[in-house]
Amino acid sequence: MLPLSAAQTRTQAIRFISMMERVDQLFRKHSRLQWLVPAVLCLLMALQMGFSVRQMSQHADESTHLYAGMRALACGDYAYGREHPPLAKMVAAAGAGLANEQSACQVGIAGEEEADQAIYWMYTRADWWPILLRARAAVSIFVLGLCAAVWWVTRKLFGPMAAALATALVAFEPNLLAHGPLVLNDVAITLFLLLTIFTFYQWVDSPTPLRLIAAGLCLGLALLSKHSGGVLVVMLPLLAVLEVWLTPAPRGRRVLRNLSGVAGMVVLAALVIWAGYGLRYSQGHRRDSDAIQRQKLDRMKSPDVLVIQGLKAVHLLPQAYLDGLVEVHGLVNTTAEGGAILGVHKQNAPWYFFPLVLVVKLTLGTMLFFAIGLYGLRHLGRKRMRAVLFFLLPVLLYLAASLLIQRISGVRHLLPILPLLIVVTAAGHCAWHGGSAGWPSCWDWHLWRMWAVPWPAIPITSPTPTKPRVGRATSTAYCRILIPGKAIGR
Repeated sequence: MLPLSAAQTRTQAIRFISMMERVDQLFRKHSRLQWLVPAVLCLLMALQMGFSVRQMSQHADESTHLYAGMRALACGDYAYGREHPPLAKMVAAAGAGLANEQSACQVGIAGEEEADQAIYWMYTRADWWPILLRARAAVSIFVLGLCAAVWWVTRKLFGPMAAALATALVAFEPNLLAHGPLVLNDVAITLFLLLTIFTFYQWVDSPTPLRLIAAGLCLGLALLSKHSGGVLVVMLPLLAVLEVWLTPAPRGRRVLRNLSGVAGMVVLAALVIWAGYGLRYSQGHRRDSDAIQRQKLDRMKSPDVLVIQGLKAVHLLPQAYLDGLVEVHGLVNTTAEGGAILGVHKQNAPWYFFPLVLVVKLTLGTMLFFAIGLYGLRHLGRKRMRAVLFFLLPVLLYLAASLLIQRISGVRHLLPILPLLIVVTAAGHCAWHGGSAGWPSCWDWHLWRMWAVPWPAIPITSPTPTKPRVGRATSTAYCRILIPGKAIGR
């Protein structure tokens, strides 16, 4: 693409703004036509994923998630892959038509790694590729739901123009397009974390039983998507307290009301978790590591371990959920694989690791969009700054939690903060240029041109195969895919 002259750029910007003003007038006259914006953008997002998913290599965790989801649906066995809650896995297995696969209920070889069992089951089947495609199509509902949710949330809070900007950025965000159709749970937690924060904000703004139920259901689905959703249990009380300082109402009574709402959400979320595990405490299958886990847990006296032991003692949550929570947070196995960061091997992630991941993985246009949008937030009114607080504070808390864990991992673990930043910065752009109903100025036009350029990202891992051309004999070798983030900045 050849650079345009200043006069040509100005002419294009004037035409763009004129076209947007005519569209704005049409939408104001016929408000229902506004919903064409998310319909078209989410359709474009689906088409992009549909054309690319057949060329995407298998992620190392897809076979494990799909196998675990199949065992949960067909056998009621939640022990396999309990490091992750079953929501996304069961959606994938159901979409792939594996809900009644009774052959999966046979117990695996004693001592065999779960990942090896899943790989053997997956890649020794003649129809493994169609099964994987159907599973990917099923889990794509989460990323398309995220596209629609970003429009709905932003429109409710900041108006239709901010919603259009935010939805467009989501529909063409490379990281969401790459991870959206994979049989993983990162996009599911991204969707439900956004909905939980928004529904809680709505309840705080106007507390009604229906809104409290909606917020509790969203919290439960977030906790049922990924264990990192547990950070919401910390976020929500902080938001409930800090929100009071931005309102003129009596603070003491309002704090108690907000905290009681959080308690009600937690109770509803627990019911959702029980429903996700089939209303049964037992995980359905004993793992060889269970005895070792119990011995190590008995020797550990940290507060989080004591809380989990108390929950297990009274059977307050399903066994598989609590055991998975122990394992995923490294309460038993604390060893780290390490990796090369900027050419230097690190055992644990340094403080700058996750900011570096975002700089590497986000396009230059997206980072500029965030920076300018955050600057434009100073033009928002006090009432809307409450909404900004509800979305920016979770971003900071999520990043802080990621830094405390000190695990070297890929950008997919940071996906939950992207829609939060997109919603807020889109509002900042619109506030800077004449309010939530205004259209972008010439400065935004320059930014959109820059964002549309396919900026090359620094390679994170070694190249992997892009097309499925593997038979049974080499399927195991084909699955040895490097995990993103192990050699960042190389």
